[in-house]
Amino acid sequence: MNWSSYFPTKVFFGSNAVRDNYAVLENLGKRALIVTGKGGSAQRSGALDDVGRALEQLSIKWEVFNEVEANPSIQTVRKGAAVARSFRLILLLVLGAAHRWIVPRPLLSWLATKSVMKNCLPCSLKMSCR
Repeated sequence: MNWSSYFPTKVFFGSNAVRDNYAVLENLGKRALIVTGKGGSAQRSGALDDVGRALEQLSIKWEVFNEVEANPSIQTVRKGAAVARSFRLILLLVLGAAHRWIVPRPLLSWLATKSVMKNCLPCSLKMSCR
């Protein structure tokens, strides 16, 4: 099985990064899922509030999935994908410990758009997907 994927990513870092760059979100969709860790640093730092205000300014509906543990399990990724699917996700935003989501982010995005057998992983050659 051969496959490739393209997951464009933009990273903004620094003071006022959201306030100064929120316009880049304007044409990316009208529904966003914000993914954060369980620890609550995105909320404590004010980043979640900043992003929420920016999305509201752009009339983008949003929800938060804040159940990501360190080294996320496939169960957490599947749960996030289910939330994304039920919300009809268009835009996935990751706040806080984003390094945890370098691999799970594209997997969550992929699972959110597929009907997948219970134990299927897209990168496994031994399992098949519907």
